[in-house]
Amino acid sequence: MTKRLKYLDYAKGIGIIALLFAHTMNTEENYIGIWITSWFMPIFFIVSGIILQKKFRGGTTTSDILTLVKKRIFQLVIPFVIFCTLLALFYSGLSVVSGEKPDIVSYIFRIVKFEGIDSLWFIPCYFLTELLMCILLLVKGVIGKIIRIGFLLFGICSIIFTLRFPRVLVFDCYVFTYIGFLFGRFDLIGRINIFFACILFAAGVPLAIYNGGVGMAALLFNKGYLYIINAIITSTAIISICRFIEQKEWKLSFLDYFGKNSIVVLCTNNLLIETIRLLDGKLTGNFLLSTGIWGSILFTLILIGLEFLIIKISEGPLGVIF
Repeated sequence: MTKRLKYLDYAKGIGIIALLFAHTMNTEENYIGIWITSWFMPIFFIVSGIILQKKFRGGTTTSDILTLVKKRIFQLVIPFVIFCTLLALFYSGLSVVSGEKPDIVSYIFRIVKFEGIDSLWFIPCYFLTELLMCILLLVKGVIGKIIRIGFLLFGICSIIFTLRFPRVLVFDCYVFTYIGFLFGRFDLIGRINIFFACILFAAGVPLAIYNGGVGMAALLFNKGYLYIINAIITSTAIISICRFIEQKEWKLSFLDYFGKNSIVVLCTNNLLIETIRLLDGKLTGNFLLSTGIWGSILFTLILIGLEFLIIKISEGPLGVIF
């Protein structure tokens, strides 16, 4: 059984908290939001690649893939359908209340096509990218490496030139998953010292701001090569710093807890965010929205508290829906 690595959970914890923070602000006008969106999704795929390398360093078998599919159906597909449905009902209800016609058919198609609603796009992409990587690992030797590198180059071209056709996002996500796989294979994270990791972290800030607002789900990369470079160096820096923290035996239970339960947060954050925004508008006249970055910080703290309670619920009898 593969040992759970705390530094990867720390990194996922940082990523999911960053997601909550980014979703509370206007990223198009906020440098912090622009920086966060430059790496907060790629880091999950890079972590996934590292984990896949540690699980399947000798390659995969058909049995491994069948086991993965069965496992992910319960861990990812069922929560995807449940929470997409809840979001569809929520948004349709808002449309009815505001006197508009609800677009039920559109929501159904987005669920059936495995496309997702709001943040839930991540779940099918994560599942399909992981599955693609495992299928490619079936091919051993030089031929297998050539095929995997070929998919990597195709994904890079997809980001740089923003090729648009069904599920192109999976190939974009594959870029970062395979980068993570290579990191695991050559133990790159372990070779980076804390000083160099901090330099990489600092370098990512001006690069992100220079490239401008981006969004993986929207296939918005601006200068695609800068997006790839920045996502890799910032994610690498964060994962390396997290590994340093683990080696020093500094316990970050909060990040560890949220990292292990990042899918629960991902499934529920949009419902919570939109509900809080409605209440904020009705009760305070949009206090959280009108107070800028401080409102976003307060909003995020409220979300963290609510998500903590939901995670606790997910560990009980209702956990099956997650």
